[in-house]
Amino acid sequence: MLPKPACACGAVLEWRVMIGIGADGTPRSILRCRRCDLLSPHPLPSAEELRAQYNGYGTYAMRAQLSDDVALKRSQAQDVAAKLKKRLGKSIQGLKLVEVGCAAGALLVGLADAGFDVRGVEVDQVNGQVALQRMGTGKVHIGSLETAAFADESFDVVFSDQVIEHVADTRPFVNECFRILKPGGLMWVGTPNFGGLSARLLKHRWKECVPTEHIRMFTPESMRYYLMGGGFSRVEVWTHGLSLVRRVGHAESEYRQNLLPLRREGLARRTLSKLASLASMGDGLSAFALRS
Repeated sequence: MLPKPACACGAVLEWRVMIGIGADGTPRSILRCRRCDLLSPHPLPSAEELRAQYNGYGTYAMRAQLSDDVALKRSQAQDVAAKLKKRLGKSIQGLKLVEVGCAAGALLVGLADAGFDVRGVEVDQVNGQVALQRMGTGKVHIGSLETAAFADESFDVVFSDQVIEHVADTRPFVNECFRILKPGGLMWVGTPNFGGLSARLLKHRWKECVPTEHIRMFTPESMRYYLMGGGFSRVEVWTHGLSLVRRVGHAESEYRQNLLPLRREGLARRTLSKLASLASMGDGLSAFALRS
């Protein structure tokens, strides 16, 4: 008999929510943990499968060759800097920030221009090399956060967006983020919200339900569980956005179907997104976590 699959928290996963289809077309059970509310595919992709997946992952390096990705990320960098300044309650000039999962470094450029002393970590070799060329020697580590081996209490801010869902070992990842933060430092983490409206309505057809890539699927409850369990003293969780985009097919045949035919910046879309966020049902899940 095969052993029962275990969650990242160590509990046995027994509650099957749905069957999800990986990017390779392989079906996997999606199981929900009764202890921490985290969703995980069974079986998890192997280490070899994950390494192959992140060899040139995404289109970041391709966009970088067109030199337009920095401009596209400029407004996001300004928004991130403004929110961090407000949340920290002090000037951000000279504060040390590490972006875990910096891709080709486009956001890092904007955050450096905003005044942060930045570092980047990127597991993909192709994108990491582009980021290293942009930021300079010693500014970007190509590999995992753990292999970067930063000193204790090195950073004022750890920023990690759309990364934690790709990491199988959730607890060690959060613990490492905590370790490298200075007392009073802040972690900002973002991920898809598997407790949101799109996830509930579309289930395995939601565009973010890709169990060969998103191998740890968070809800507001599971995000609080892991951040508080990682030693953070204050955790603020919020959700945002609403798209209702369905994933159809897989691999080369995959495409995305928008089921909410409203203008992205229109009043109706903004109103629906706001209502979803107020109910913690937005498509995106973000959190601030403070190290005391």
